[in-house]
Amino acid sequence: MSFKDIKVIRKVFANEISKAKTDTIKVKDLGYEDEFLNEILFEENEKGGKTFSKEILPVLTKIDFTSVDFGGFYCRDYDFSKLKGVEINPQRVYNKSLYGAKLRGVKFIGPFDEVDIVTAKFTGSIGAKIDPEKILKKEIHYTDCCDVEFIGSFESLKISFVSFKGSKGAVINPQLLGSKSMYRCDFSGVTFTGSFKNTDIRECSFAGSVGAIINPQEVTDLYNSSFKDVKFIGSFAGVRILNCDFTGSTGAIINPQTIWHKEVTGVCFTDALIDGSFKGIQVKRSQLKGAKFKNYDDIFNKDFKREFKIKIAELTNKNYVK
Repeated sequence: MSFKDIKVIRKVFANEISKAKTDTIKVKDLGYEDEFLNEILFEENEKGGKTFSKEILPVLTKIDFTSVDFGGFYCRDYDFSKLKGVEINPQRVYNKSLYGAKLRGVKFIGPFDEVDIVTAKFTGSIGAKIDPEKILKKEIHYTDCCDVEFIGSFESLKISFVSFKGSKGAVINPQLLGSKSMYRCDFSGVTFTGSFKNTDIRECSFAGSVGAIINPQEVTDLYNSSFKDVKFIGSFAGVRILNCDFTGSTGAIINPQTIWHKEVTGVCFTDALIDGSFKGIQVKRSQLKGAKFKNYDDIFNKDFKREFKIKIAELTNKNYVK
């Protein structure tokens, strides 16, 4: 069949599909062979592999792609979220790359060995079972792993900017990772089995994780992080805690006088034990809500004490006049 004939058939196909009263048409039910359907649905992509033919682009959302062969499809940065019935074998897509792809609605029917999943978004996908030791370069960066099931070890893996929220099966020993940086990760759903010695856990969220035991003296940095479900076992002396949230953590004992630069900007001390004074340190009362105090005598400056007494007096004495 000539290229000219193929383009005519594509236009006829798209025109008829556009008239369909049903939400989607399952193209495999037409009964044509895969080779013929591929000629209609796909064309060569200038970047490599294949992509959808221009003629059918206006009707993509009316097509059910169940059982359609996506082998050789150029998935990099492609948004599948509005399509229906897409089934992908990661081993057969162009260049084994899912880099940057939005995979909502995609059903995976093969392994991810040597597949690039950097910046991919798996939320809403089905059947993704990933062995971290076998993915391309053992790297997961900027990846949304929601709805992924991890089925192997994270040993030697490099991770950063990863959200594990909504995934299952991730078991991580920070000492066995390929890099000591775990920068900006959401570890919800992760089970930790080792120490965080010499690791960078800046801008991380541990809410929903299991087994995270952190000695602040051993990590390289931890500011801007949320520590719900973390157990602390060491001192915060010299540690930078800017914008940290201790809500839901246990074991955090903090002397404001000994932390890095005596700087508490943005810190939420809820569930932390304050063992020391805030003398000379600017702290908002809202930051201390839910905190525990070992010694109340010298925690606040005189102005705060005076204001506190006034508020109590106002509540207990209706005739009180400042």
